[in-house]
Amino acid sequence: MTYSYRRTKFGDDTIIDQVVSLADSNKKTLGFLPESAIRERCEKGEVFVCLKQNELIGYILFSHSKRNHVIRIHHFCIEKDKRNNGLAKLIFKNFLKNIQSAYFIELYCREDYHMDRFWHHLGFNIIKACEGRATNELSILHLYRYQIQKNLINIIEDLENRPKVLLDASIVLEINREVEGFTESNSLLMYFNDVVFFVAPVIYKDIERQRNEYIKTSSIDKANYFKTLPFSAEKMDAARSSIQSEFPAIKESDRDQLACAITNKVNFFITRDGQLLNEKVVQRFADDYNIMIYSPAEFLHNIDFILNREAIKTSLLPTTLGKLVDIFLDEAELCDKFLNTSKGERKYLFIEKIKNNVKNAKLKSIIISNRDFGIIYYSIECNILRVHLLRTNIGCENFAKSATFFILEQLIQIATQKYVSLIIIEDVYTNLDIGEISKGLGFFNNKKISLSYIGNSNKYLDFVEDKLPDWAFSELKEHVQPVSEAKDIYSQVRLERNFSPAKFTDIDIPAYIIPIRVQWAKDLISPAVIDQHELFASSTSNVLMHELNVYFTGTKTRISAPSRILWYITNCNNKYRETKYIIASSYLDEVYTGSKGDIFKKFWKIGVYKWKDINKNSFTTCKALLFSRTEIFPNKVS
Repeated sequence: MTYSYRRTKFGDDTIIDQVVSLADSNKKTLGFLPESAIRERCEKGEVFVCLKQNELIGYILFSHSKRNHVIRIHHFCIEKDKRNNGLAKLIFKNFLKNIQSAYFIELYCREDYHMDRFWHHLGFNIIKACEGRATNELSILHLYRYQIQKNLINIIEDLENRPKVLLDASIVLEINREVEGFTESNSLLMYFNDVVFFVAPVIYKDIERQRNEYIKTSSIDKANYFKTLPFSAEKMDAARSSIQSEFPAIKESDRDQLACAITNKVNFFITRDGQLLNEKVVQRFADDYNIMIYSPAEFLHNIDFILNREAIKTSLLPTTLGKLVDIFLDEAELCDKFLNTSKGERKYLFIEKIKNNVKNAKLKSIIISNRDFGIIYYSIECNILRVHLLRTNIGCENFAKSATFFILEQLIQIATQKYVSLIIIEDVYTNLDIGEISKGLGFFNNKKISLSYIGNSNKYLDFVEDKLPDWAFSELKEHVQPVSEAKDIYSQVRLERNFSPAKFTDIDIPAYIIPIRVQWAKDLISPAVIDQHELFASSTSNVLMHELNVYFTGTKTRISAPSRILWYITNCNNKYRETKYIIASSYLDEVYTGSKGDIFKKFWKIGVYKWKDINKNSFTTCKALLFSRTEIFPNKVS
C-alpha cells in the first residue's frame, strides 16, 4: 500500500480540515488543543501527515526548540481502522527523515494509557515521571525521549561534517555584530550554525600592525569570534612555495591564508580581493585543492547547494548588491572586452553591429558587488525592441542566469511602457544559453510578444495578428492557445505568464490588494517607482535581480497561491505623489508561514526588509509572499 508523507503548509485547507476532524474525534486521549492552535501549527509546517491519495491516515503535531535542539511531540494520531498494523512505526520513521537540527525528540504520555510498550518499540525511553493535571489519581505523566544524536561523538561528527569556510582577514574586520540586519559581510553570520567559519593565524599579525589601540582591540575581538585554523610550519612552507611559484603576484598575507586553507583541507575561502577572484586562481584552487574561492555574494548565492538543501525556485542574490548604470564605451573598447572569438565572432561584424545601431541604441551595464557583470545593448525601432548584444564578463558565470533573467524581465517592462509589440534577441554570439533562460519569460525562438491585452484568451490571437509583422505572427501563432485547453489553474496561469503583460479574463484566480509603503515599493517593485515609472531612469538605485521576490507580512490575512497581487502604495505623509494608489501587479507564486526568524532566514536574500524591520513587530509568526513578474501600470489606479 502506497502512502505519501510531508509537512502541512499554508493553503492545505482540505488536509488541515481532516487533521482538525481527526484530532477532535480523539480528543479524550490527545487532550485539549483549540482548533485555532491546530490550524496555526498546520500553517507553520509543524504537522507531519501520512496521506493516501489526499486522504489523511495519521499525523504528528510537534514543536521545535532550535535553541535546545529538542522536538516536542504533542499529538501522534492515526485513524482507528488503520492502527495495529505497523503504520505508526512507518510514519515515525519518515518523520525522522524530515527533521533537522535536533538531538532529541520528547513527549509526555499518561501512565494509565499503558503505552510504554508502544513507545519503547519506536525507540523512546522513560526519562522521568510527574503528576498530571487530571483528577484521576492514576494520572501520572511519563516523559519519553528519543535520542537522535546518540552521544557526544555523534554531535562532534555532525560539526565536523559541516562545510569548513575560511574568511579573509578583510572580511572578518568588516563584520560588525553590533549592527542589526544582514547586508554585505554581516550576512554571512546568518549561517554561523550551518557552516564552520575559520580565520587563519596570519590575521593576528595583520592586526598587530595597527597603530590605533582601539581598532587593534576591536579587531582582535572580531577575530576571536571565529575558530582559528591550526598551524603546521612544515606543511605551510610547502603549500606557500607552491602558490608563490605559480602566482608570484599574490601578496604574502594572502599566500599565507591560502596555504593555511590547503593544509587544513578547507572547503571554501571567502574574499573580496580581485586578485584572488581571478578566474585562473579560482580554477586552480578548485581543481587541485578542492577549495572554492568566492566573494561573499557568490557564497550566499550558492548557499543552498553548499548545504545540500532544497533551494528556492530561483537563483538568489543579496538584494543590495546589484544596480544598473549607463555606460559609454566606443567600438574598440566594447570589441576588446566582449568579442566572443570562441564562437567564431568576427571583429568587423561586431563593430558594424554597433555602428549601425548607434543612433537609436542604449548601452547599459550591470554592476554586482562593485564588479562589472556585463552589458545589454538594445534599440527600439518600427515597434520592435531588438537586443543587439547581451554579454557577460569572464568570471561572472555564477550570476549569469539571475542577472540575465532580470535584464530580460526589465526589457519586457520597457517594451510595455513604450507600447512595443515584439522583442527580439538577435545576439547569436552570447556566451549564455539565452534560449533556455528566456523560455521562462515566454520567449519562443528568442522572440516574445510584448503587447498589453485584457480579454478572453480565445480572442488574443485575433488581437495580435493586426499588430505584429506577418513573418512574426506566422512564427509565433502556433504557441498561442486558449485557456480552456490548459489542464488546471496552474497551467492556465503559466500560459498567461508566457504572454505577459497580457491578462486573460477567462482565468478564475483571486486577486489580493496588498498595501506596501513607498520606501519598500521603490526597491521591491521598481527602483524608480516614484519617478514616473521610468525603470532605467536612475543610475544609482540598487535593484533586485531575482526571478522571484518576497514580501513579508503578518499571518492574519488569509491569502493563497496562485493569485494576483495588486500593490497599493501607502505612506504616512505626502512626501511622495504616488501614494494611496494601486500602481502595479504581480503573480503570487507561493505562500510560506512560520516563525519570523525562520521565514526571514530562508527568504531575506530576495526581499528588501532587514531583520530589525521584521523584529520590531509584535507578531511571532509571519508570511512570506513569493511573487514574480511585476508589471508597473502606465497609469495609477485610485
